[in-house]
Amino acid sequence: MWALTHGQREMTFAFKESHLVDRDPPPPGSAITGTAVTVTGRASVSATGQVIRKTYPVMPSNFTAVPDVVTLWARFEGFKKGREPLASMAYFCFTVLKNSYGGLVAASKALAVDKDVLKKVSELSTNPGEPSTARKMTRHLTPITITEAHWLDAAIRALIRRVGEIAVGHSPFQLTMKQLPPL
Repeated sequence: MWALTHGQREMTFAFKESHLVDRDPPPPGSAITGTAVTVTGRASVSATGQVIRKTYPVMPSNFTAVPDVVTLWARFEGFKKGREPLASMAYFCFTVLKNSYGGLVAASKALAVDKDVLKKVSELSTNPGEPSTARKMTRHLTPITITEAHWLDAAIRALIRRVGEIAVGHSPFQLTMKQLPPL
């Protein structure tokens, strides 16, 4: 839930190292034979900051990461990490919702989202853009504004959260344009 509220993960887990413990060693004084292996390669070093909390974040009781949530979040996170343009990520998310619920009207009803919100996601992810980032090429491309980009970012996060809430039977308030940043 932190990630959907703030647009990035609060914590991740990464493999650091492993230690091999031989639970069946040969008896003392036994001859040991083996093979020597030489390994060459590269090494890299990275540094990261660390925030220490006294407790884990509270687990949400009204949200679950169903497959659509995982899919939508993966695309959103890809956008945030610069691997995908905003327009293609947002339109992909729009089509996942539209297809998962059987159309725009059905998605609007099932997710308690005003149709105007879904239409605006579709419009902003289809029409504006620049040649390097636009989802569709049109004769008169206009760059997406900072305000529109901010709105799309917030709208996609709200929609992902909505899918996870609906999946556990939570009945959230109707999401309208008023609950999102002004355009």
